[in-house]
Amino acid sequence: MAVFSSVVEKVHDDGPSLKLRAGFSVSLSIPHGVFYQSDSMEDEISSLNGQLIWPHLEQIYESIKGNIVTEMDTPQMFVIHERILFLPNTSKNKSQFLNMLGDIYKLNYETTDGINNLHQAICLYDDAIRGGVDNDPMGAAYLQDLGISLSIRFQTLGDLVDMNKSVLIFE
Repeated sequence: MAVFSSVVEKVHDDGPSLKLRAGFSVSLSIPHGVFYQSDSMEDEISSLNGQLIWPHLEQIYESIKGNIVTEMDTPQMFVIHERILFLPNTSKNKSQFLNMLGDIYKLNYETTDGINNLHQAICLYDDAIRGGVDNDPMGAAYLQDLGISLSIRFQTLGDLVDMNKSVLIFE
C-alpha cells in the first residue's frame, strides 16, 4: 500500500492548517457490474478551472431569480464553493466568484426566507473581501454587498453586532 501525505495551503492566514494523508493501492482487475455513473453537471463542476466557474454561477443565479428553481442543489453549491476556495489567493477571479456565490445565497434567502442562506451569503461576502487581491477594483462592491446583508440580518434577527458592522462598512 502506498501512502500519500500533503499539507494543504491555508484558505485564509487565520484559518486552520489541513494535513491530508491517504493510503491507496492499485489493482488491475475491475469487479464486474461496477461502473461509475454521475450527473454531467457535477462532472463539469469537478473539472472546473477558474474560467468555467462563472457561467455556472450565472446559470444558478438566473434560475433562482426567474423562480425556475426555488431550492438550491446544496451538494452542487458545496462543490462550486470548494472549487473556488482552492483557487490560488493570487487569482484575480477568486473574490469575484465568492461574491457571486454570496449573491446566489442572498437571492435564495430573499425567495425562501431560509436564514441559513443569509448566513452563508455573509460568510461568502466576507471571504471575497478578505481573499481579494490588492487594489481590486470591485472591493467597494464586495463591501457594499456585505454591509447590505449584515443590515438585512440585523432587521431579521435584531443582533446589534450586525448593525454595528454594517454601519462601519458604510462610514
